[in-house]
Amino acid sequence: MFVFARHTFFVSLKRELKAYSNIERFGGKIDLPEYVIIQDHPISKKGYVLYASDNGVFIYVNMSYFERLFRNFAVDLFLWETSLTLTVVLIVFLILKRFNTKQKQINDMMRLIVETMSHKIGNFLSSVRVNLEINDEEGIKQIKKSLEVVENDFKAMQKKIQRLYDHSETIETVKLNEIVEEIIKNLGEERFNYFLDEAKLKVNKDDLQIVIWEVLNNAFKYADGKIEVKLLKNKKVKFFVRNKIGRVASNSGYGKKICEYIAFKNGWVFSTNIKENCYEVAIYF
Repeated sequence: MFVFARHTFFVSLKRELKAYSNIERFGGKIDLPEYVIIQDHPISKKGYVLYASDNGVFIYVNMSYFERLFRNFAVDLFLWETSLTLTVVLIVFLILKRFNTKQKQINDMMRLIVETMSHKIGNFLSSVRVNLEINDEEGIKQIKKSLEVVENDFKAMQKKIQRLYDHSETIETVKLNEIVEEIIKNLGEERFNYFLDEAKLKVNKDDLQIVIWEVLNNAFKYADGKIEVKLLKNKKVKFFVRNKIGRVASNSGYGKKICEYIAFKNGWVFSTNIKENCYEVAIYF
């Protein structure tokens, strides 16, 4: 870039001086710039050098002026190119960092899912082995029950993974209160005490629905008594779920891991806490 600019600069200067020379030779009158002197005889002036002579026309140029001009241009060009290069490098670095972080989150989640399924299959095989040793009608019933649990968990996990990967990346404005209310009614409104401010968010709707469903469905399955739900809008939108712990979840936390991954991807804050035999979930959008 620098060499090309330098070449272009001096080609342009040569053309300019040639035009001045032709005008002067054919008797034309023009106000010359301060860095050019054209005479019909040789002169000696500090700072000026003879650039060319043609048919009795002597062209003198103040080279220090051009050197200063070109030096300033070169500095500006260097600064702009450096800034552009650093900006591109920074953008590429941030993209790669975000990609690597996202891949790490996905890998962590997939490892958790594999570990969970391995644990469930191991428990199932142990249950089958014990009940086969019993070899009676009650043992067969227990095998069928264990098989149904593993099958239901496997299907639920398949649906979660499918929803996680197979959805649109479209950003749209949605009413969070309407999504929460719809999920609560689908699960069973009688199990919930809820207060919902009207809150609009510009988000990926699929991501939002996955997280809200996971949180509310988890509370619905494992809560003892009523589930408290609040959606508040002040400067930020805040979503809270609180319930007494009825029974311990058997899925080893892969639903929570999915929520953490989606929240991280979207820049939300997702946190959980156990306090006084109560499970609390808070999401800050």
